[in-house]
Amino acid sequence: MADLLVDISDAFYTYILVALLLGSGIYFSIRTKLVQVRLFPESLRALREPKDNAESLSSFKALMISTASRVGTGNIAGVSVAITLGGSRLFLGRPRRSSRAPWRRSTSDVTPAEALTAARLTTSRPP
Repeated sequence: MADLLVDISDAFYTYILVALLLGSGIYFSIRTKLVQVRLFPESLRALREPKDNAESLSSFKALMISTASRVGTGNIAGVSVAITLGGSRLFLGRPRRSSRAPWRRSTSDVTPAEALTAARLTTSRPP
């Protein structure tokens, strides 16, 4: 049963999800008449606008702050979860021990240091 679920998950994340993302990207690009290409010069012009006064933010700074607040938190949390679930070999470039995804490793593949880290993260003390 577990192998069936792994096969379904692999098929979904390898083929179906990629096709859905590409298909929806193409669909919305056509529906919006390629707004990302048409209005690219306008976005560059808006980024180069000067500040209204000395105390205000420039358009570029406002864009960077907005992007950091939306993307930054997710990236920090994503890296933390990936290290916790997959171990440091995800980022150090060590080859995997099996052909399965790193977050689906069996418990025999987990090093003692990874087990200790996972135990510390799952058993938090109340404040």
